[in-house]
Amino acid sequence: GAQVIGLDLRVRPSAMTIDALERIAALHGFVVFPNQTLPDCALVATSTFFGSGMLASLHTVHNDAVHDDIFRVSNDERHGIVGVGPQWHSDGATERRVFSHILFHAQRMPSGRGGGTAFADLAGAFAALPRRQQEDWSRLATVNAFSGAVHPLVITHPVTRRRSLFVHLGMVGAVIRWGPASANCGLRSSHYARLEAMEPGAGPFRDCGHEVLDESEARALLSSVDALLSQPEHSISWPYRVNGPTADLLLVDNLAAAHRATQEAHDTSGGLRILHRATVQGIWEVDPAAESQLPPFAYIWGDNPCGGNGLWEGSDHVGVGFRWNRSLRMQN
Repeated sequence: GAQVIGLDLRVRPSAMTIDALERIAALHGFVVFPNQTLPDCALVATSTFFGSGMLASLHTVHNDAVHDDIFRVSNDERHGIVGVGPQWHSDGATERRVFSHILFHAQRMPSGRGGGTAFADLAGAFAALPRRQQEDWSRLATVNAFSGAVHPLVITHPVTRRRSLFVHLGMVGAVIRWGPASANCGLRSSHYARLEAMEPGAGPFRDCGHEVLDESEARALLSSVDALLSQPEHSISWPYRVNGPTADLLLVDNLAAAHRATQEAHDTSGGLRILHRATVQGIWEVDPAAESQLPPFAYIWGDNPCGGNGLWEGSDHVGVGFRWNRSLRMQN
């Protein structure tokens, strides 16, 4: 993470400053702006400074939320949505163009150091892998358990051009492996390549050399990703600072840093936690590589298109996909 002091984000910065802030966020994962006063709906206006300038609101709106575009989370259901985001994820994974930026503004924080958000460096984590594992993971794509969006496990960040992981460990419905033979099957010239939502028949294709990982393989992979991102050298927890009407504002590059709520964030013993979040509509299509011949959406609600014992699982009633670790709480 990085920190910028002395900038009042109630006022729109110059285009040059906004570009610089977005580049800092892309390089460092997130930027902290201390002592920001953003009353009422001000976070909505501030969020439009970045990325596409349009907000994407796919969340539940709490009765106490000051605006429909503000996701109000808390450790007390009377004050916000509880239990949110305990696993590593990037927001907007249901979309082809996943959210570009996230803004968090603290409202109330428990005493001590509880209530923070953990962030993981997706490029640094990928760079730490052995080369053979990098190559293997670069031929994998996940299918979102709710929307069927197909995203590569490894992307090239559109700003830094660094190779990075892309994950939502709470919404994986399937994992697809593709090989060298996939490049020649011609799927990319079909209408499947232009999908903006899943439809019956869309998915991986056995004739294209696509293979769906079985449950044990998917569990091992997602457990490995979780362990990698949780290593201290790749992750950090930010304890939001609140001082009366002012508090930390965080600008997160959603493709550079995954995040999750810390365990203490859900605990009520230290006091009330309220955090406001706004998400910026995506700009870049996070599609599988062209040579994979995978479509941008697969029909996750049908049968496994490749047959066999591959894991192919639509989400449950709260949007959670494959529960790869039954000991972990999973909620979106």
